[in-house]
Amino acid sequence: MVIGVFIGTRPNGCYSTEVTDVYRENGAITVVRTDWEPGPQAVCTLALVNPAHLVVVPRSDEPVEFSSQVQVLK
Repeated sequence: MVIGVFIGTRPNGCYSTEVTDVYRENGAITVVRTDWEPGPQAVCTLALVNPAHLVVVPRSDEPVEFSSQVQVLK
């Protein structure tokens, strides 16, 4: 089974997303995602990007829930 996170088109290379944890609890699969954004002092490439991250996990019929957090690059 493949789990993917996508954040769509962003204006520079400082944006990214990552699946940071996947765990089973209370009959569900929880996917923890971290999105990275540029801070006021970050130096970034000027290019449109489409951040995504895919991970492979064992097949399951359990529901999948997503949790996300945002980190700022300094």
